[in-house]
Amino acid sequence: MDVNGEELKLVDYQLIISGVVLVMVILSLVLGYNLHLKLKGEKPILSEEESKKIAMFVKIIGLLTAIAAIYVSVKSVTVAKAKGENLRNAYLEVGASALALISSIIVIIVVLNDGNNDFLDILNPEI
Repeated sequence: MDVNGEELKLVDYQLIISGVVLVMVILSLVLGYNLHLKLKGEKPILSEEESKKIAMFVKIIGLLTAIAAIYVSVKSVTVAKAKGENLRNAYLEVGASALALISSIIVIIVVLNDGNNDFLDILNPEI
């Protein structure tokens, strides 16, 4: 196994994941500002339907990001083993990624089971 090549791939994946998270944060800021305008009684920049679609998109991307993060964490364990490093931190990262995945799944389930979806605007940040 080319350890340096594998480690470089993992860093590349982490950079991509970070970029996706940044986009999620920006979309969450837009949704938060939209809700702010709505609560002030001003005209929001997004319609209710657009807001709900974007919020659901952010949640699905959050789920995909969590899946990607757990993949990177598991691969990091393999790299750490090959390098002869202490695996404690690598296993902790896998556990943290698993918890993020579980929370993302729960959020999606709650959103899909809610009939009115009014809380979508409030729950948009998922970081």
